[in-house]
Amino acid sequence: MRSVKLNGEICEVIPYGDHWCRIILPKDSLLQFNVLGRAIHTAKIEGLKNLIATGSEISIQADDLNPILEKIELIDFDRIINSSKIFRFPVYFSDHPDWNFVSEHTGLNKTQYVKNLLDRSYHIDMLGFLVGFFYCKQLDKKLKVPTKNIPSTQVESGSIAVASDYLGIYSLASPGGWNVIGKTPLQLLDFRAYPPTTMSVNDQLQLEAINKEQYDKIKSLHLDISAYNARY
Repeated sequence: MRSVKLNGEICEVIPYGDHWCRIILPKDSLLQFNVLGRAIHTAKIEGLKNLIATGSEISIQADDLNPILEKIELIDFDRIINSSKIFRFPVYFSDHPDWNFVSEHTGLNKTQYVKNLLDRSYHIDMLGFLVGFFYCKQLDKKLKVPTKNIPSTQVESGSIAVASDYLGIYSLASPGGWNVIGKTPLQLLDFRAYPPTTMSVNDQLQLEAINKEQYDKIKSLHLDISAYNARY
């Protein structure tokens, strides 16, 4: 069985099909595979066709896997991992109907919930289930809520929502089962770029509460996260 050394740790490589393999974390590892996945993507390895990173494994696709695995072992993961950014992230905590369930489940009213939410920063743990959906960790235990029993048929783009110990950010309008608590006025995707997301795994977000007037003003300026933070 082949193995590969990532950032000092030996990981098992399991082939499946002719052109795919899974890289599996050792037990009790402190590595974050979603962060390592970002590092591999950033390295832009020639011949790497596809990469899927989760919290526990990475899947890669290539016509010839062996040279790709050799190049992956040479990546300076520390340099890329430590290049994460810290952003101010404005949120208008609107009076969305989902607040009723959030308050009922947590025992906190909207003001109390938002106050606790703003007490810490959040890091982008992974991206999924559609383009530009950001999973951000980690909600305080008293702020956790389950997903909805019946998902919403449409969640507005820019919505900020919570489920389990995650804060989620919807870059695109879509159906969704998370509990919406607000929305950001920022432009979260740029389809002229690749990848189109304006934030990356392991970036840190410091939420800032804004009012409706501030929301409308920022929205009218069509700012992305970098342009918004350049104002400070």
